[in-house]
Amino acid sequence: MTGRILPFNGPQNGQTRSASTVLENTVPFSINLHTSYCDSADHKIPVAGNISVNGFLSGFSWETNRMRMVPDAAMHWSYTIDGTLNWKLMGFTVYREEKRFEGSLNY
Repeated sequence: MTGRILPFNGPQNGQTRSASTVLENTVPFSINLHTSYCDSADHKIPVAGNISVNGFLSGFSWETNRMRMVPDAAMHWSYTIDGTLNWKLMGFTVYREEKRFEGSLNY
């Protein structure tokens, strides 16, 4: 199950590469951040991001509400991701868990 791709502001000319990191790893599923980035003269620039959920997904769905990436250094970016994990039973949402992930990526 893959969420929508969120474009970031940045140049998209040249070759893009991908990087992934695990945001949360539980027994039934894991939530992952995937980013595409391109090379600049002296640093990496993220150009798109995507959140995916893998594993046992019956009864769960993920909605990305907001994703923000801020440069800390030449190859280091901090991210903040807000979203909702919906717990479902027989197709009905029985619980909505708001989640925030904060961390950093080092390309």
